[in-house]
Amino acid sequence: MNKKFFSLLELLVAVGVIAILAALAFPVFQHIQTKSRQTFCANNLRQIGLALQMYAQEGSRFRLPVCAGALDRNAGPDSMKVLLPYLNHSATVFRCPADNKYFAQDGSSYDWNIMVNGKEIDEKELIMKDIKLIMPVMFDTDNFHGPAGKLSSKNYLYLPANVKTELLYSN
Repeated sequence: MNKKFFSLLELLVAVGVIAILAALAFPVFQHIQTKSRQTFCANNLRQIGLALQMYAQEGSRFRLPVCAGALDRNAGPDSMKVLLPYLNHSATVFRCPADNKYFAQDGSSYDWNIMVNGKEIDEKELIMKDIKLIMPVMFDTDNFHGPAGKLSSKNYLYLPANVKTELLYSN
């Protein structure tokens, strides 16, 4: 009986080839994971936008809520407290999967634009009536979607439940 075993050299070559393939595949998987987090984040903002639509249309008030934001923490209650009843009381919608800081610190990965507080909206299209410029209602608190010093992106929520991803250069 003649038994055939791998030589040490053959085993090292096989391990080397596997290591090279893994090193080539790692950046691809990392990019896919980053894009997945960004898409999940955009979906969270879209759900928040739908909750805003329900809030505005309830009782025919057709106004956006008055909430606190980074520019003025005393402008009103947190947007999460106002919108939670319209999101089945699920606070996880306010967490971007790429955020490792703000959700634990503030309870939300997203910031409310206080410039839209109490603005009247059109009842059919949910567009702010007295603002000519298109202005986001909510957005990522920080630049979560990309490493510092690189071209990356940030998600913005516009009405009606329209999320746009815009490229940024961060330092």
